[in-house]
Amino acid sequence: MNARRRVAVLIATTALLALGGAPAASAHGGRSVETESEARPDEDRPIDRDVSERRVKLAGRHVRAEAEASAKVRCDDCAAEAVTFQIVSVHRAKVTKVRNEARATARCENCRAAAVSVQVVVARTRTIRPDNRAEAVNDHCTGCTTSAAAYQFVLVGDRKKDLSERGRALVAQIETEMVGVLAPAGVGAGPAPAGLAVQDALQAGADRIEAVLRDEMGNVEIERHVDVSG
Repeated sequence: MNARRRVAVLIATTALLALGGAPAASAHGGRSVETESEARPDEDRPIDRDVSERRVKLAGRHVRAEAEASAKVRCDDCAAEAVTFQIVSVHRAKVTKVRNEARATARCENCRAAAVSVQVVVARTRTIRPDNRAEAVNDHCTGCTTSAAAYQFVLVGDRKKDLSERGRALVAQIETEMVGVLAPAGVGAGPAPAGLAVQDALQAGADRIEAVLRDEMGNVEIERHVDVSG
């Protein structure tokens, strides 16, 4: 049976505001954006890893941002890793809907599926509606590991803010390490770490991401949502 844990913490933080980053890494996405990674190995490509990263600015009365990491394995002795990292800046919106999801499924023998999605939302909005979820499913799977983790950080402030290039790189590095925690051994290398050890390591990773945000951002509140399944 999958073990699932949800955490929602509201943290008031004050730190030095750092702005920067290459202009090419940021884009104006209008009123909505979707960022998705999808790993689907097969017999010809037994190991598949997909990484999707996007930073975008949204504006409008009603805006929407969705991030998703999906890893699906249907072949024996295969491995899938999906990693999504989305940073969204919302300005002058009345209602903001943000959804972050990580899904991993396996129907095979001796296989691994791992999905991690991290969404950071910096919002100047009246109403924000967050949705964060993770789902890991073993479907008649023998000797396999299936894990998913979704991390959503919502920062609300009254000034325009963004993560620096250094901050983005640090968060991406931590996210990659989280994937390593979920599927560390590789295909055929034996059992994965115990569930409690994995959750503790993932929680530590979320704490590190929050610390980066504290260092990067100014007078904002950070609402953290964590969902781990596997």
